[in-house]
Amino acid sequence: MDHKGKSPIRKGWSKRIAVMDATDISKLFSPMPALPEEYQALAERAERDLLGLLILWGDRALVQQVEPSWFTSYQHFIIFRGIETAAEINPNLDVVIISEILEQSGKLEESGGLLYLAGIVSNSPRITPWQIAPLLQGFAKMRYAMTAKNGVRCMVRLEDALLHGWNHGTSWYSSGAQLINYEAPIFFELLDDDSDWVCYSFADEVEAERLAAQ
Repeated sequence: MDHKGKSPIRKGWSKRIAVMDATDISKLFSPMPALPEEYQALAERAERDLLGLLILWGDRALVQQVEPSWFTSYQHFIIFRGIETAAEINPNLDVVIISEILEQSGKLEESGGLLYLAGIVSNSPRITPWQIAPLLQGFAKMRYAMTAKNGVRCMVRLEDALLHGWNHGTSWYSSGAQLINYEAPIFFELLDDDSDWVCYSFADEVEAERLAAQ
């Protein structure tokens, strides 16, 4: 699919991430900033607790209100996507259903497996998901405030940003057909009738030009 749109970036910038080696990727996008040490552990615990509570409560409306870019752990993002998928097709949520969905997508092992899912549920605090959600949202805002906004703003798949630890802002669900409406260079492919979570990340302009010339 050729997304020419209004992008001012040369065709070479659309080089697919899949064919770039780890060194190129690490140089292209700046890393996600780490929170101060006293907050980092709290943020990681908040991610686990929110996931466990979403499974326990099994409320589809609650799942739909969670912003997936709040997560910084690729593992936790995968689990959330499993919860999200399960909520769309099942009236109830449990770790078995979610693990089956993750297994079908080939991501059960990366999620930590059934034992990890069971653990985050059994260790969830006795509070509501929305007592945890604002805390996680606040940590996401802190990270974004710490993110350098220099460089070229590019559109990437949220899953790629979390997998590689790139800086990123909020995310939104977009179809392939809708991508043509954005001016930013796009670093992934998405068919017109497919959809995925996408976000912006800032690329180093000099490094991007070098890669485009290869």
